[in-house]
Amino acid sequence: MIQPSTIHLLAVLIGALALLTLALAVFLPYGSTRTEARSECAENGRQKVASALAGRIPISEIRDDLIVRRDGSFCAGWECVGVATQFASAERLEALSSALDAFIKGFRHPEIELQFRYVVDHDTPQVLQDRKTSANCANSPATWLEENRLSFWRSAIDAGQVRSIKLIALLSWKPTRTWETRSAISRFAASLWDGLARQGLSKLPNVVRLALSEAKTKTLVQRNRIEHNRLVAEFNQLFGTYRIGLEGFTQVRRLTEPELVHLLYRSFNPADRQAANRNRDVQSLLNTDWSEGVRFLDLGGVLKAVVTLSELPEATFASLPRPLLALDFPCEIVLSIRVPDQAAKVRKLRRLLKKSLAFQLRKDGSRRRDFQAAALEKDTVDTLTSAVTSSQRIVEIELAVIVSSSKVARTAADREKAEQELAQRVESVLQAIGQMNGARGYREDASLLTTFIAFLPGVQGVRKTNREFTLLSGQTADLVPTELPWTGTHGGTPAFLTRTREGTFLRFNPFSNDLTNANILVTGKTGSGKSFLVKQLLLQLQVLNPRIAIVTKGADYRALIELLGGQYREISLRTKLVKNPWDLNGTTHEPDSAQVAGVVSLAFHMAGRTGSDDTVTLNFLEKAVRMTYERLLAIGKTPRFSDLKWTLEHYPFENAVIEELAHLLALKLSRWTGEGVYAQLFDRDTSPELTKTEDIICYDIDGLKESSELQAAVAFTIARAIDQQIGRKDASGSLRPTIAVFDEVWAMLADPVLGNQILNAFRTARKRYGSIIAASQGIEDFVGTAESPHTVGPAILQNTEAKFLCAQLGELSRLREVLHLSEPALEAVKELRNVPGHFAETYLLVANQPESSTVIQLTATPFDYWATTSNPVEMEFREGFVREHPELSALEGIYRLGLAHPQGVASSAERNRKETYATAS
Repeated sequence: MIQPSTIHLLAVLIGALALLTLALAVFLPYGSTRTEARSECAENGRQKVASALAGRIPISEIRDDLIVRRDGSFCAGWECVGVATQFASAERLEALSSALDAFIKGFRHPEIELQFRYVVDHDTPQVLQDRKTSANCANSPATWLEENRLSFWRSAIDAGQVRSIKLIALLSWKPTRTWETRSAISRFAASLWDGLARQGLSKLPNVVRLALSEAKTKTLVQRNRIEHNRLVAEFNQLFGTYRIGLEGFTQVRRLTEPELVHLLYRSFNPADRQAANRNRDVQSLLNTDWSEGVRFLDLGGVLKAVVTLSELPEATFASLPRPLLALDFPCEIVLSIRVPDQAAKVRKLRRLLKKSLAFQLRKDGSRRRDFQAAALEKDTVDTLTSAVTSSQRIVEIELAVIVSSSKVARTAADREKAEQELAQRVESVLQAIGQMNGARGYREDASLLTTFIAFLPGVQGVRKTNREFTLLSGQTADLVPTELPWTGTHGGTPAFLTRTREGTFLRFNPFSNDLTNANILVTGKTGSGKSFLVKQLLLQLQVLNPRIAIVTKGADYRALIELLGGQYREISLRTKLVKNPWDLNGTTHEPDSAQVAGVVSLAFHMAGRTGSDDTVTLNFLEKAVRMTYERLLAIGKTPRFSDLKWTLEHYPFENAVIEELAHLLALKLSRWTGEGVYAQLFDRDTSPELTKTEDIICYDIDGLKESSELQAAVAFTIARAIDQQIGRKDASGSLRPTIAVFDEVWAMLADPVLGNQILNAFRTARKRYGSIIAASQGIEDFVGTAESPHTVGPAILQNTEAKFLCAQLGELSRLREVLHLSEPALEAVKELRNVPGHFAETYLLVANQPESSTVIQLTATPFDYWATTSNPVEMEFREGFVREHPELSALEGIYRLGLAHPQGVASSAERNRKETYATAS
């Protein structure tokens, strides 16, 4: 029998054990927290010794395409395409601002913060590598010029003359922390107490076993991993929701884990331009020396300064940050946006309003003049009124510009030069901020390091800077830097590469899937760089290994054709070169409808007006042409226009009207047949020289300029012959692109019948892997004037995707009307400038959309320049050099001229002038 004292002793022991367990469960977590805090402080101290900057960066790791911060928050990002609104209308800018406003109003989580980073940096040679990898140039001189061109661009990149502009959007989210952070003893005690409370002493072994399991590190890691995965899934859901909002005004692509690492690496190591590795340890990404100066940071020899917004602009409007976006040196424009809890923010603003009112009252209750307090009162009242009475939301923003020097300072002289360069750039930033409708900026000094860290990528919301301003969502939308220059087409080979006015690369491929057709329009006055641009296009497009056919007036293209080993044909009444328009395609034995329509259109042009209805005449001619084909092909001959004349003269009688029309047409064809004055160009068999398929050929019809109708007829005949070559496969069975150039030969568009045939070529060229480049001195050559418009001109423009507008002559109302140019685009065309020997500016409009337009600065290597210049002085100089050195090949001559005169000879007389129109046309 158990004694009562034993029972009492056992009860006391159990009670003491319970009290001890309760004490451990209650007090050990706090002790553990303090211990962890002390250990964390010690660890931070060791990190500070190793790397003070890395110790201050609140980033724990990068995993699952996320940046995990030390406070448990997440951050991920997108690369945004941006919107090219430099030449957009005011209505388009307001629409974009409204879309941004709606996006900001959709922020429903106060713990969410969005940061836009507009990054201006030196470009990398990646686009050159893409071009070299995908090039398929079979022409030997063109290959040599291409290698020299790539070297030229690579040197420009290495010298920092080519920029890259990116827009990064980073979204951070701070969830409620639910991770297990207690020590092992604390977890054991808590689990033991909970088990005893629920199961009692009867299950003591099981309770102890469970408590020991809870104390294991493996269990803790597993539980925290489950919690982390749950939070990541929740963050990704939020991330996808905000992505939909961003895609309302720009295309976005999520940054991958290596890209996030590279983004951080470039921020910590600006002197290292090599790609970052995939090591996730943040401290390993900071492998550079750093020091903090009075007004700048030194990161491995690259100096950085931070300018923050200190005063808001007087008012906001769309495109407000343009002065900042125009900066042409390495910098980062950072805008952080938070939408706080609206009720709490309203209470805070009301307290601020009371303070501003109190500042304006004396002790006796009368008002005193305090302009600063009065302005604060007005701004606060306006903000509260808009927030309460409208759908506007209150937003907190921070705006900063991180400025960098361009080169690594390795010596004292380099250091002094870098400091001067940085000071000038900071001054430019302050001036640009001042141009934002009266805003003011402040160069950070005392708190430079903390501010710099606070504006690093992936750190927003963790470090407070006290640089925030309170605005409405509509005003915030006007500050978002979404405007990026258009970078061109990105489908296929970057066949044409040039520099934009902003200093970025523009890549253009007329055969890109981004475009609906491959046709190109080039227009500009004499001396605007029009022919120079066309020849540069032909040279660079050699990487596609195309066939090229040119119809022009004059010898502008002779040097280029001879350089590339092509054929140059001069056509006039004194030559014996003939192209019979009746020739059939080599693969057919009967004329198709397109062949018949082409011959009918040409015969109609030759005959001119007959007094009858045009439709009646065309129908009758079609019937006569078919009869002529049937009659001649039956005996194995190819018809000519004299055979059509015979058919008309012997046409079976139907009625008096048809008989009279047949005799009239036969009479009008007399000049073009038999012994007529134009017969030797149209009523003969095709010359052997024109039956061969040439890779590069140029037809010069300037010898026919005395007769516009003859010139139009010959141009149309050659154009049809070229059109028939488009889409033909070569001997190996492969389909090569065909580029047809028509330069200053658009008189045929005045004839609506010929124009319709040319229009059909524009419509069908893309389907057959062809591109038509149309060049002229004015848009009126295609569409006519307002008083006398061409019927097919507007349709041709609709089937021309890319339009290069060089400097124009006279007023531009017709150009604006036809191309639907906005006011900024029209001003850009008016302000196009050329610097001889350096660059020629051209406005590029694609798909008639201002978002896909830009101003390019066409530059050339010295050898490209001498191969493509059309300046009369330089052409004469080049011809004289060739005559003096007959032993040199065309490429060797270009090489010698490029070395001796890298900027040409026509610009020497203009050296004292700052700007002038380009001498190369």
